Amino acid sequence: MSCRFVERWLDQGTPEKERERAMRHVPLCGACYEAFAAASSVEAALRAEASELRARPAVSAAPASPDFVESVMTRVAAAQSLAWNVKLGRRHGRMWIELVTDQSAWSCLPPPSWSGSGASCGHNGSLRLG
Repeated sequence: MSCRFVERWLDQGTPEKERERAMRHVPLCGACYEAFAAASSVEAALRAEASELRARPAVSAAPASPDFVESVMTRVAAAQSLAWNVKLGRRHGRMWIELVTDQSAWSCLPPPSWSGSGASCGHNGSLRLG
């Protein structure tokens, strides 16, 4: 299960046949939980608006109010921004893991017992003192 699967599931309108699988991941991932909560609130707002429109006589049915449309678009923009930040955070997280676990990244650093400030790394990874 991945965030990408949950994102695709939300984009497809939360099909019932994949709900159980997606909901196993949602409570474990903060970003997916927030995206699911945002999608659920938009869905609830749309259902409330549809219910209200159905209750009105057919002649008075009107398009959604500008406030409602603005609210939905604000939430969409926030969800897109959140998704972008999550993707960016994952990339940075991977970079730090690779940096910490890559021995060549550490080859130019002095051992912890060295306390001199004159140690530096040369272009070829060799240690220069002075």
